[in-house]
Amino acid sequence: MALTTVLLAAIIIILLFFILLVSIKPSLISKNNVIGIFSFLILTGLAVFLFSGTRDFSHDIGKIIKKSGPKSPETIYSILFGMPADNCVTTINLKDQVVPILDCCIWIELNLCPNELERILETKKFEVSSYSAADSVNFASSFSDKPAWWNPQNLGDSILKFTFKRDQNHVQTIFSGTDSTHVFICDLAN
Repeated sequence: MALTTVLLAAIIIILLFFILLVSIKPSLISKNNVIGIFSFLILTGLAVFLFSGTRDFSHDIGKIIKKSGPKSPETIYSILFGMPADNCVTTINLKDQVVPILDCCIWIELNLCPNELERILETKKFEVSSYSAADSVNFASSFSDKPAWWNPQNLGDSILKFTFKRDQNHVQTIFSGTDSTHVFICDLAN
């Protein structure tokens, strides 16, 4: 991002804080000083904008918008697990974590090769536990914000749960059937 775009953003933020300050405590700064400071900030912002040119500014804004937009399933997968060894990963369902505080998790349902699941499990120290589909109350209750399609109970009679916990705010959970070709993933990051 261009320095002029950062400078313009800083001037706008300072201007907004100044307006807020003057509206909350109007007696803090005299009327002549308010007009002078306000004029200085507006003129400085205009000068920076004209100096940087609308082309650079719109280019930087476009990059920000592009980076904050929805990510592709391939991008999300590579962020979480790296690039797959084979071309055998198919995303069935995905719900991305757009706003970390409001959205608790990234939810994914995948079909993949058993060796790809093995590669993922070798990247971190996952704890393993096993459940029967009838015992789904034990493992599904802690996933209260899950999307309607996220149902590890549908993986078969025997379900493997792999959990990697960096800390209480960063937990990665993978559910797999015994054939290791269909998985449900919940990546908690608050």
